[in-house]
Amino acid sequence: MGTTILGSPTPALRSRRWERWWVAARPRTLTMAIAPVLAGGSLAWSQGAAPDWLAFALTLLCAVLIQVGTNFLNDVADHEQGNDGADRVGPLRITAAGWATPGEVKCAACVAFGAALALGLGLVWIGGPAILVLGLVSIGAGWAYSGGPRPVSYRATGEAFVLTFFGLVAVAGSHYLQAGAWSATALAAGALYAALMLLPFALPAWLALRDPPARYAWLAWLAAPLAVNAIAGMRARSGVALNAVLGRTAVAQFAFAALLSIGLLL
Repeated sequence: MGTTILGSPTPALRSRRWERWWVAARPRTLTMAIAPVLAGGSLAWSQGAAPDWLAFALTLLCAVLIQVGTNFLNDVADHEQGNDGADRVGPLRITAAGWATPGEVKCAACVAFGAALALGLGLVWIGGPAILVLGLVSIGAGWAYSGGPRPVSYRATGEAFVLTFFGLVAVAGSHYLQAGAWSATALAAGALYAALMLLPFALPAWLALRDPPARYAWLAWLAAPLAVNAIAGMRARSGVALNAVLGRTAVAQFAFAALLSIGLLL
């Protein structure tokens, strides 16, 4: 696209508005929304639940839309808080670069959250009042992460917030929609899965020991080199070079979830 880290949009980008929103959606981070849904669903199926593909597809779409809305809000919030200055070395942010006004980005966030809410009504029909509560809380959490007078992302509790909603809630809720019941295993999977880059690799062994049908969960260990590679990149790089580590981290997380899911279904 011929973009730069900061600056005004090129004429080509002015004529292709969808590319701006693709950049603002931060596609490399969307696997973080997909992975817990995949893990929760696969865990339910490995325990004997019949796949509900409509519920699975709606869950994926809602999770991705909430992640996109959160990313949009974070884009504009960082600009308004003065965090995206001329010395920024991270991935491009469209508000700071002048590619969209703060009002446009906030409107886009509202559209993403609104679409998640609309699609979520189908999940409420499938899963009942509990899913309505989880859905509303998840959308509220996405807004609170960067929006409002006291954004969670700027506080010390931000990491715990992410662990709760992108780990515990996402995995357990996805499992519930497939199994029709809450699972302590799904809650534990969500906590271990989101905690650290390497801690999730304890999960396959725990699952295999606790649940014989999950004996092939060890396949997730094949993603370990990707996690190690991301860690090595973090140690060896600095400044703008760390942008590549973001992509490596997302790939490692998605590979772990995909391989774990395959192992659970074998």
